Amino acid sequence: MKNTLPTASAALALAVLLTGCATTPADGSGTRAVEDAPAASAPGAEPAADAPASEPEGSTSTAFGTRGNPIPVGTTVELGPDWQVNVVSVTADATPIVLAQNPFNDEPVPGRQFVMARLSLTYTGDESGTPWLDLTTKYVGADGNAYAHGSNDYCGVFPEPISDVNEQFPGATREANQCWSVPSEAVAGGVILIEESFSFDDTRVFFQGG
Repeated sequence: MKNTLPTASAALALAVLLTGCATTPADGSGTRAVEDAPAASAPGAEPAADAPASEPEGSTSTAFGTRGNPIPVGTTVELGPDWQVNVVSVTADATPIVLAQNPFNDEPVPGRQFVMARLSLTYTGDESGTPWLDLTTKYVGADGNAYAHGSNDYCGVFPEPISDVNEQFPGATREANQCWSVPSEAVAGGVILIEESFSFDDTRVFFQGG
């Protein structure tokens, strides 16, 4: 197994520091869709929504890609100067998939379920990028809480994780999965937050969740 824990821990610590210094809107400032972007499908995934979901409770944002007006599943958008991202599909209850992936995986804690999103990630910058380092992903539940780094928020081993995606050069696209353990009652109406890990700019965008 690759020893990525020190690197990941350092990256996370720096991301937290930068986030703490930022003064950007918590609900994001919005983004724009990339025209004619193809959207793939994943077996067993829920179909893409035809219209934006209802505005999450407590959110006053209305611009496209903010928490109050999340991006429909299957839509590619710009995220900062270097990335285009697309939540291809969302599996609201991926618990059976995750448990079948590895016999040593633990079940989610009582009252929770695993939520898995299929991501398409295109590097559009001038040099190179590594998505699991450059981008931060969270599931923001209908209860307003973000699920990502808590002790009960992890899924264990799941198929094609974003952490297995290596360095990408200009124009490269990869698909991968991200997974969170979320309280079952907070899954419906939740959103998926994706933002640059190391940026003072407001790059966060929100996609429709489960």
